Amino acid sequence: YKAGHPGKQLRVYFLMYDSSVEEQKYLTSLRKEKEAFQQLIHQKGHMLVPADREGRNNDNVHLKRGEPQAMTSTSRKAGGRVEDIGPQMIVVDMREFRSSLPSLIHKRGIDIVPVTLEVGDYVLTPEICIERKSISDLIGSLNSGRLYNQATAMARCYKRPILLIEFEEGKPFSLQSS
Repeated sequence: YKAGHPGKQLRVYFLMYDSSVEEQKYLTSLRKEKEAFQQLIHQKGHMLVPADREGRNNDNVHLKRGEPQAMTSTSRKAGGRVEDIGPQMIVVDMREFRSSLPSLIHKRGIDIVPVTLEVGDYVLTPEICIERKSISDLIGSLNSGRLYNQATAMARCYKRPILLIEFEEGKPFSLQSS
């Protein structure tokens, strides 16, 4: 909400009884979140990533950040003049950072805005929303009926909802659980 309404003041109040179950759950979740971040920082500090896969070498032009952004050409404006579309940005749901797609997007030079989204996983423009599903998640969503609800909500909120099905390159695509 705060990201969508930057000018409005927002206050969050937690009401709970002292020494209650709710307080213990809240404190436990804070402790688990802190431990997860500490573990992530520790793992990132000791991670071995081959130099050619890290995206920091200057060989690949597509991975350079800070370079001029994508340009569009149109013949309708001044005889095909190239028009700068400005910096590229994608709004990404916070829960999507468990997958590798946000880091791949960031390595391509596109800025990422992490937000908790109610509908969809990625918002490209105010009209385009993407729901990303792995094969196992897709099967679970189809079986539970959650996919229908997600697709309906996306169609209601966005002009162009997209379902992105992500599968492993080496495995054959199948909608049957293995």
